[in-house]
Amino acid sequence: ETNVKSLRQILEAARAAGVRHFVHTSSVGVHGSLAVVPGNEDSPFAPENLYEQTKAAGEREVVGFLPQAPPLGVTIVRPAWVYGPGDPRTERILRTVGRSRFILFGRGGNYRHPIYIDDYVEGVARLLLQAHTFARTYVLAGPGYLTSRQLIGAAERVTGGRTRLRVPLAMGYARVGRAVRMTLLL
Repeated sequence: ETNVKSLRQILEAARAAGVRHFVHTSSVGVHGSLAVVPGNEDSPFAPENLYEQTKAAGEREVVGFLPQAPPLGVTIVRPAWVYGPGDPRTERILRTVGRSRFILFGRGGNYRHPIYIDDYVEGVARLLLQAHTFARTYVLAGPGYLTSRQLIGAAERVTGGRTRLRVPLAMGYARVGRAVRMTLLL
């Protein structure tokens, strides 16, 4: 409802209210697991979960509105992993690593491309009311990407904690599946 169906009404209301520039926030998740790292705005869509799929569908809704948009300028931004103070995902990682309770599933070779919240806000601000950004899409990410293992290593250095153990990915899937079955039986 939020990521797709509401967009046309919001865009129409923005245009009717005389809004000059609408910035739609999507996600780099629309690209799914990239074949070539780092990705860019032209990387193919390959969403892998419901959130990513609805973000991709939301982008299609926005792009479908563009021919009707003038005089409303519309820009799509795809933020990478935005982190900073108050970010529950980052705080949870720091907390569990700091307590040496973090469990890494798999080798940790998947990539993350963090962007600090202040840098993300500055990136959006630079796009605002710039006619050359209308009807364009921008990936907003930090200066570099790293593997999940490198990210956890940084959390270990910051907190002094350690990764408790590394579980092979297939074993992790089996444990999660067993836990779900047990929950359903209860």
